Amino acid sequence: MDLRRTIAAHLLGSHRLNAPSFDSRAQTGQWGDRGAADFLRWKRRFKILYRNYFTENGDEIDLVCRQGETLVFVEVRSLASGSKMRPADTVGKSKERRVARAANRWLHLLNRDQINVRIDLVEVVLETGALPKVNHIENAIPFESEEL
Repeated sequence: MDLRRTIAAHLLGSHRLNAPSFDSRAQTGQWGDRGAADFLRWKRRFKILYRNYFTENGDEIDLVCRQGETLVFVEVRSLASGSKMRPADTVGKSKERRVARAANRWLHLLNRDQINVRIDLVEVVLETGALPKVNHIENAIPFESEEL
């Protein structure tokens, strides 16, 4: 079974996730992004439109999704279990500004005036050999459309 199906099956509760150890931030981030995308797709019925959108100035959006008629930009924050803080606590004002700026850039590329938009946050806590704990927070990051 490929990785995406494995994670989706585990998020849906049909198997026990046999995840590797999370030795680096990059590994934790990659597994967290995959887990968040599968959670949003299977549990929340989002359509994943794009992953890891980077602007020319280096701002990034982890996931660009559609939920019904709403375009949803998603920041994913992952931590290995044992951390004393929530993943959402790692998002500062600077990161919020960068995500909102990237969302505005995406909207500028769409060249559409009237569109429902929000920026969500998905927290993923990973533990070796266990199901990831996923928490979806709608409208977690303030957003105002800007002219570019």
